[in-house]
Amino acid sequence: MSDEFDDYEDLFGDGLFGDEADEPEDAVEGSGQAAARLPGGSGYLIVDGPGAGSITGSGAGPDIREAAPLPGRDEALDGTLPLFLVHRGCHHWRALPRLLAQLHAAVGANLALGVASSLPAATEQSHADFNSSCSAAAVRLVDPQGYLTDPQDVRVKEPSGRSKRWAPYLGGASVTAGELLNLQRDRGANLLLTSGRDLDPSDAQRSLDAACAEGDDALAVLKQEERLALNLTVSAAWLTRPVLREALLAQLVDQEQFDTWYVRVQWPGSVRAYAQPTGTELLAGYRQLADVAADEERRLLLPQTPGSPAG
Repeated sequence: MSDEFDDYEDLFGDGLFGDEADEPEDAVEGSGQAAARLPGGSGYLIVDGPGAGSITGSGAGPDIREAAPLPGRDEALDGTLPLFLVHRGCHHWRALPRLLAQLHAAVGANLALGVASSLPAATEQSHADFNSSCSAAAVRLVDPQGYLTDPQDVRVKEPSGRSKRWAPYLGGASVTAGELLNLQRDRGANLLLTSGRDLDPSDAQRSLDAACAEGDDALAVLKQEERLALNLTVSAAWLTRPVLREALLAQLVDQEQFDTWYVRVQWPGSVRAYAQPTGTELLAGYRQLADVAADEERRLLLPQTPGSPAG
């Protein structure tokens, strides 16, 4: 099976999930097209039918509604609107441009939208095509998921051979900060990330310092108008153990050069797949992290979000 066939895969297996291979890119009921008129003559956002998710110069069909302006990346990150990130998964990801367009048409005045993809899970062209099709997404992320190179606190298997080809650093290849940013630029990201290395709780300060030094290297090679988020992966212990939590928060606050934090928390093994953590200590840690970000006027993005305690 060639890389060009249906090139978004499970990171940890060489086989593809086949249900997407036969699904037409614009698989919607009926052949009609529905659009939402964007303000200021900026075009029409197609919310259903052929081309759903794209912007056109003129609307077609009987269902033309009014939509809010599409926020830009910086507007979506300024804290004025909540930012809802939708992840591109292995199944049904071709429907996401339409989903985002419909969300914007429904609540765009009160919500900014973004998409996040796993860099090692697809070819460069697949990422680029997907991101360009998500017109309603103000923020587009292509996460390097660097924690996969040292999964000491992460419940993962060995990445597949194809994932290592698409993300050579997973196979041990050395990449500079600039090369890592280029991998994301070429795939259509407009908010760039550091590697997302896994922080080591047994050597907390050294691990934090190394992650921030990596961030400084990336900032040094940013191009004009680009933005960077400090991308960290932490085990649940970093939010539940006071010593680790205070070290993490102190480091984040001290590093004023990073105005956006992208923090993945690896949940305890007791949390089953597709479930949400309900432990009060972990949820309290999330709350403190969010409160500190708000107090310091930093933008906190959580690729994994917890639910509320049962009861």
